[in-house]
Amino acid sequence: MTKIKNLSEILSTRKTVKTFNSKFFFNPDSYAERFANLFDIPKDKRKRFYDAFRIVTEGQGNELGKINSLKSSSLLSLLTFYPLFDNEDQNKGIIINDKKYYKCFFEVRNRVIKLPSCIDVVLVSKDGELLFLESKFSEYVDGAANSIDLKKGYVDLYTRYITTDVLSPLKISNEQNKTLLSAAPGEMRYIEGIKQSISHLIGLIRGPQFCKQGYYPKSYFKSYQDAYESSTKLIYGTIIFDLGSLGIIQDAFNNYNKLYSEIIGARGGMIVDAIRRWDCFMEKNNKNKTLEILPTPLTYQTIFSGDDNPNDSLLTGSIREFYGL
Repeated sequence: MTKIKNLSEILSTRKTVKTFNSKFFFNPDSYAERFANLFDIPKDKRKRFYDAFRIVTEGQGNELGKINSLKSSSLLSLLTFYPLFDNEDQNKGIIINDKKYYKCFFEVRNRVIKLPSCIDVVLVSKDGELLFLESKFSEYVDGAANSIDLKKGYVDLYTRYITTDVLSPLKISNEQNKTLLSAAPGEMRYIEGIKQSISHLIGLIRGPQFCKQGYYPKSYFKSYQDAYESSTKLIYGTIIFDLGSLGIIQDAFNNYNKLYSEIIGARGGMIVDAIRRWDCFMEKNNKNKTLEILPTPLTYQTIFSGDDNPNDSLLTGSIREFYGL
C-alpha cells in the first residue's frame, strides 16, 4: 500500500505556497480508470472510454478540473454516449427522434471568432446526418442571471442582424459602455445557454477549426472534418438533465425549457439566416450546409429511460442507478 506523504513534505517540493492548490491527492492520469471502476465500464470498452475521457477532459475548457463533481455535465455526456465513440459498427447505435446514430464525437471544435466553440456531443447517422448536442446538467440552475455581457466581437451580430424581436423575451441594451442581453427586471434566466447556442450555430455555419490548445489530435480533427464535409444535413439541439425527475428544482427546468423553445427552437431559422448575412459580410466564405434546429430540448430521461427503451443497452446498471435513468 502506498503511504501518503506528510503535508509539509509535499509543500516542500513547491516553490511557493500559492502553488499548493495545484497538488492533487490522486494523479489525474488515474481519473479515467477510477471512473471506469466506479461505473462498471466493461473491460472490452475501457480503451474506448479512456480515449473519450482524454478528449473530453484535456481540451480547451479545462474539464479535468471540473469532471470530479457530482454535477459535471461533461461526465454525464461522457458516461452516456461513450459506447459510440470511434464506433464503426453501423448495426449499433442510439435512437433519437426515430433516427439511428451509430458514431459519436466529443468536444468538436468549430470556428467562431477567436477561440473555437466546442460542442459536447456530435452523433453521426448511417446516411450522413450530424446531430450536434450541447449537454446541460445543472447549468440552467447555477447559471441563472438577470443579464450577461456580450463580447465586442458579437455586438454587431446581435444589434444589427438578430435584433431584439427575434430574441424576445430577452432584450439587448447598452449600459455603461457594455452591451447586455437581459431578461425582464427581477427575472433570473439561464441566458448564457441561449448565447452559447447562438455561438454554436455560428460554428456550424463556419465549419471545423483545428486548434492546438489542449489535447486535440490532428487525426481526430480530420475524422470530424471529413464527417462534416460529407454530411447531408446538420442538426442542432440541446440535451438537458431534468432535475425535476429527482423531485427537485422543477421550476428551473421548465423555465429554461420554455426560454430555449421560444428563442432557439421557434426562431432558430431566423437566427441562422441572420448569422449567414453577418457571416457573408464578415468572412466572405459563408457555408451553405442544410442546418436544422430541434424545436424543443431533448432530455436524458426521454432518451435513456422507460420500459422497452431501444437505448437501454448503452448504459451500465451503475450509470442508470446513479442518475436515476
